Amino acid sequence: NFIISPVGRDDVLKNLERYELVLRHQQERIRQLEDSLRSDSMNVDFSNMVAHMKAQLAQKDIQIASLREELSKKNVDIERLRSQVASQQTTIAQQESEITRLDSRAKAYGKALEANDKMINTCYVLIGSKKDLERKGVVKKKKLLSDGALDKSKFAKVDIRKFTEITFEAKRPRILTNIPPSSYKLTTSGDNVYTLKVEDPTAFWSISNYLVIQTN
Repeated sequence: NFIISPVGRDDVLKNLERYELVLRHQQERIRQLEDSLRSDSMNVDFSNMVAHMKAQLAQKDIQIASLREELSKKNVDIERLRSQVASQQTTIAQQESEITRLDSRAKAYGKALEANDKMINTCYVLIGSKKDLERKGVVKKKKLLSDGALDKSKFAKVDIRKFTEITFEAKRPRILTNIPPSSYKLTTSGDNVYTLKVEDPTAFWSISNYLVIQTN
């Protein structure tokens, strides 16, 4: 061991401060990832990876404190300390790449969740006369096709979380799909104008993802 010069000490300190800034940036990115985990309910494996990275960064905080304490001493081996700081910088650069990969995976997973959520909550609505429904191939031989045989492109997509009611014109409205009667109300304001109000969305869509209303 030997007494380092002020220049050598300052050089190590600047490197240590740069290292600490990067570490703070990484900790903020991990915090943001944790927030996305809570909001998007990501899987356990991904959560464990983020927790592991958080623990690694916490360990780096301890190492920074140790290096600062050693640097404050009068007698210190400058070459060894420089080597330790350089090693930490290499490690944190590797961690930066790992956090970037985690961030990319989080975004991809979030998009997948969003797409899956949209698919789960999408249902299909079609309102038309008997001739319209037959022309679109929804009704054949006076019978509504099964869900699997229906062409989704003929229907309007709706989000069941937002679809609460629909108003339409009809002479004698008939709901052709199998919908629990207790899950909705069908009312009229006169002049052949009807409103179907969904009172229990879970029950309403429990049997079929399709709502077909014949207007005559």
